[in-house]
Amino acid sequence: MNTTPRDCPAPLILEAHFDGLLEGQERQSVRRHVKRCAACRAELDRLDRLTKLCRVLPASEADAGLEARILTVLGATPARPVLPWHQRRPLRVAALAAAVFVLAVLAWWLNRDGVDSESLRRTPELAEEPAARATDELVKVEEPEEIEEFPQPPELEDPSEVRPPRLEPRDEARALLVAWSAEDGVDETWRALNELSETHPEIGSATRLLRELGTETGPAAVNALRLFVAHEPSKAGRTVEQVFDESIHPEVALELCLKLTPARARRILSEALTRPELQEIAIRQIGEFGDPEYLSALQEIALERPELGDVIRSAVQQIPGTDSLDVLLELHARGSTNAVPALFSLGEPAFQYLRNRLENRRLEEASLEIELLSRLGDRPTVGLLSERIDRIHQNLTSDERTILAVALSRIGGFEAARTLARFLREDGAYGSSSLDPSLLLSFDSDVAAGLIVQAGESANPFERAALLRLAALIGRGDVVGELFELARGRDRRLHLPAIEALGETGAAQAVGPLGQLLSSTRGDDRRAAIRALARLGDVAAVPRLAELLRRDARLRPEIVEALTSFDSESTIPSLIQALSYRDVRDRAHAGLVTLTGVELPARAKDWERWLAEQPREEH
Repeated sequence: MNTTPRDCPAPLILEAHFDGLLEGQERQSVRRHVKRCAACRAELDRLDRLTKLCRVLPASEADAGLEARILTVLGATPARPVLPWHQRRPLRVAALAAAVFVLAVLAWWLNRDGVDSESLRRTPELAEEPAARATDELVKVEEPEEIEEFPQPPELEDPSEVRPPRLEPRDEARALLVAWSAEDGVDETWRALNELSETHPEIGSATRLLRELGTETGPAAVNALRLFVAHEPSKAGRTVEQVFDESIHPEVALELCLKLTPARARRILSEALTRPELQEIAIRQIGEFGDPEYLSALQEIALERPELGDVIRSAVQQIPGTDSLDVLLELHARGSTNAVPALFSLGEPAFQYLRNRLENRRLEEASLEIELLSRLGDRPTVGLLSERIDRIHQNLTSDERTILAVALSRIGGFEAARTLARFLREDGAYGSSSLDPSLLLSFDSDVAAGLIVQAGESANPFERAALLRLAALIGRGDVVGELFELARGRDRRLHLPAIEALGETGAAQAVGPLGQLLSSTRGDDRRAAIRALARLGDVAAVPRLAELLRRDARLRPEIVEALTSFDSESTIPSLIQALSYRDVRDRAHAGLVTLTGVELPARAKDWERWLAEQPREEH
């Protein structure tokens, strides 16, 4: 028998491949092997010829006794009696034809494995194979006395002489290219094309073949271009340009142009930017190409086609140099794209570029840089903003204060909060002494605690007050205890700003500590506690203020002012009581009229009578 090469699949595997029974990786492995193995291709050709031979046999029905004879040979009992010979005479020729076919198949099979008739005679075991015995039994039919004449079946060709139609060399090359994928690698298909060109010199070299096939249409042409560029990029340039110029496969040419010389790549990319249907692919390729010469063209396209803004941003951020950062900022300012992700991905070089721009521009001209740096959370920017704020002082406009406050809020952290506290100074050195509460959401209670510590270390009373006030606005109920300790601590410099900061917390738990401070031995502390309760606006403080109104005549003006600020009917009894005190009568009367909308004389008895007439559930 013929020997099988080590790397060839077993015959049964090859037959399964021919029948389409293999799947997955095994199928791919056999297919790749067959491409480069002439012996296995020849074997598949023989299988193909045999299949075609079987198809040319005339169809016929088996005689009724065939099943019985097969079962007899196999030693089984027939399912039905065997018909007499005279009832099955017409089918004798069909049985003979079937027997001839079985013999032909068996002869071919033995010949394929190299078993000739001589060796068969020398090897009795082979001659007595079950298939041979079965065939002998099949052809042992009882000879009739009279034989009817039937048409003879056509003579069968020798299977070895049946040849399948062979592909033309170029068609074979196209088939190889269609089957090729980048995952298969370049070398094997390139070798197969070289072997084909050597076998058929009329089609030229593999290079010439790829050059010609690459300018056709269809999948073979696309793979021809890709294989050509992958294996011989220096020779493929002219073909890729031709495919692009003639719009045969312009997208594929764009995909491959970066593997050509820079000059060819630039020509294809520049031309593609003028074709709207190719612009998006070209922009992506330009980003990978990284040539700053295309930045101005990208800006123009961004104006004409806003829907490509994100694609352009992605391309620009891949182009090195500060010019690309300028383009990113312009695109961001115009709303064409959001430059923050691109700048963040570039890291410290982009941050430093924005800081330099911030330092070299007036504050009102650097709003874009401030916005971007704050969105990027760049902490070093806080120092630049702090220095700029100190330099300008009272010359800050309201718009500039808003820009700076928003930026500091976005950056977050202790240093940003400390700088932001300057806008809360009561001396007006930095403009307004108020802040939008929404700007404080980015800070946490740890920052508030740090501000309290910083206040204790500050020598400037306005700075101390601003730091504690901001700590209260940020920390809310979390800092009530710390502020209360400062309000009654040893450092009297912190008493008043700490008490006032308690009123800024907006926390119900601050009512108790402030109520205790109403009993302080220091009048300034009591006055500060009254103002803090009024700012807090919690009606739970009204009973404490009413009690203090009766007890401390010196604080009546502050108490009545605080009661009128609550805008709550719960303060009406206390204000009526205040009508009895000459020094605060007018202020209490004005508060009652405003609160109730009723015009009555400023006499306590008239207001008490009116109050008694009101439904109780309302008061």
